[in-house]
Amino acid sequence: MEASLHGGIATLLALAIALFLSEAPSRAGRYGAALAFAALLAEVAGLPFVQDRAGLATLLQVGGSASLPLFWLFARSWFDDDFRPGLAELALAMGYLGLSATVIGGERGTHAPLHALDGLLYVAGIALTVDALRHAWSNRASDLIEARRRARVAFVVIVTIVVLWTIGAEIVGRAFGGFVLTGIVGTIGMLMGTFGLALLLFGLRHREMFASAPPNGAPSPAAVVDPVPVPDADEPLASALDVAMTQERLYRDPELTIGAIAMRLGVPEYRVRRLVNGRFGHRNISDYLNGLRVAEVCAALADPEQAQVPILTIAMDAGFGSLAVFNRSFKARQGETPSAYRRRHLEISSPMD
Repeated sequence: MEASLHGGIATLLALAIALFLSEAPSRAGRYGAALAFAALLAEVAGLPFVQDRAGLATLLQVGGSASLPLFWLFARSWFDDDFRPGLAELALAMGYLGLSATVIGGERGTHAPLHALDGLLYVAGIALTVDALRHAWSNRASDLIEARRRARVAFVVIVTIVVLWTIGAEIVGRAFGGFVLTGIVGTIGMLMGTFGLALLLFGLRHREMFASAPPNGAPSPAAVVDPVPVPDADEPLASALDVAMTQERLYRDPELTIGAIAMRLGVPEYRVRRLVNGRFGHRNISDYLNGLRVAEVCAALADPEQAQVPILTIAMDAGFGSLAVFNRSFKARQGETPSAYRRRHLEISSPMD
C-alpha cells in the first residue's frame, strides 16, 4: 500500500515539474521545478526496491532533503516580487542540507529513535516553513495578481495541514516505535498535500502566475499584465487615480495601502488592483507607489535649488518609510545610487565657465 502511495505522489510531482518547466523562465518557476524534483527523489527513496540498495537510498534521501529549503526559496520568490536570495538565504539553505545529510549519513533516518540532532533538524525545518507561510500571508493585501492573491490563502492552509500531519506522524512513530503505521499515515498526508497543491497550481494557472519582476524595476507588460482587459468603465477611475497621485501626491503617505487608495477613490479594492495591474503592469502596490516616489526624488535631486537638501530628507518627504527600501528601489530603477544620480545631473545643469 505504501508503495502505491509513493507512486501516486511521484506522479503528481512529475506533473508539477512539467508545469513549472512549461512556464516562462522565472526565479519562482525554477525553484518550483527544483522543489518538485527534490521531493520526487524523496518519494523514490521510499520505494521498497530502492530501500534494498542502501547506498542509492541514502543518496536519494539526501537529495530529497533539499526539498524543504527549496520550498522556502520557492515560496519567498513566488509571493515576494522583490525577493533576491543573498548569501544569508543560501547559507541557511545549505546549512539545513548539511545538517540533514549528517542525520541521514549517521543512519538516523525516519525509522531510528529520536535524537537531539533530529530535534534540531525538526526545529530548523519548521522555522523555514513558518517563515515561508509568513511571507505568503503578510504580503497578500498588496498583491495585484488576482490569481496569486487567491492562491495565498489556500497555500497557507494546505501547507500548514501537511506539515503538522507529516511531522507529527513521524515524531510519534519515532518516539513510540510505530514506524509502519505512522509511515503510511505520513505518506497519506503527503499524498493529500501534493494533490491539493497540484490542484492549486493547475486550477489557478495564469501566464503571470510565476513571472518574476524585471530587475530594473520597470514592469514588463508581456509578463505581468493581467490577461483580463481593463473595462472602459474604469477610465474615470484611472483619471481619478492619476489626480490623486500626480496632483494630490497621495503616495507621499508611507503607510498608504491599496485599501486606503480604494477608500479615497470610493471604489472596491478589486477595481484598484485590476487597474494598477492591468493598465500600468505592476505586480504589487508597493512597486507602483515606489515608482512614483522615485520619480519625485529624481526631480528633486536634479534641481539645483535643492542641492543642499539631504537625500534622506527628500526620500522621506516623497513617502519612503526607510532608507533601505529607498536605496533598493532607487538603484533598481535608475541603475545608480541617489548620490551618483544627483552629482551627474547637477554637473550637467551647472553653467560652463
